[in-house]
Amino acid sequence: MIVDILERRTSGHAGQWYDDKDHGVQDYAAAVVNCAENRAGSEEARHASEARAREFYRRQAELDREAAIELLVQARIKDALSEQVRNWRQAEDIRVYCDRLEQRNTAQASDSADSTREWIAWARHHADAIDPLLQNPLPAMPTIKWSDEDLEPYKPERPILFGSGYLRHPF
Repeated sequence: MIVDILERRTSGHAGQWYDDKDHGVQDYAAAVVNCAENRAGSEEARHASEARAREFYRRQAELDREAAIELLVQARIKDALSEQVRNWRQAEDIRVYCDRLEQRNTAQASDSADSTREWIAWARHHADAIDPLLQNPLPAMPTIKWSDEDLEPYKPERPILFGSGYLRHPF
């Protein structure tokens, strides 16, 4: 009779016992049981290690997702502020332009004076429409919404080893 306990992770033998003229397999029972227990303990340790690794990667993915959300929210808030400032400046520029155009139109009597006044009135109305300081209610902290696709540019470029390859976080 031959008893063979194979090492799971290598191609070699972890233990091999066989009958020979001096000893039978039963003489090695304690060694066979000890080897089997060691293998079982190694498997349990491997499973526990894999479980810890999965939990670590899950938690890391969660932390990275939270960081990506914060980066996205901050970027969108900055964009909203920049747009409001651009609109305010454009409204101010339009009003200054209208004042100058009105001065020129008053100084020069022309056939197009009525059309110019109409143009100035439209431009002033447009300036008021885009000026965030004239909005009611006034601009406030924007509410930011996002999808998982929106988070893509904000994900860390940290490779994570899963199995035999490197993968990004699947959040």
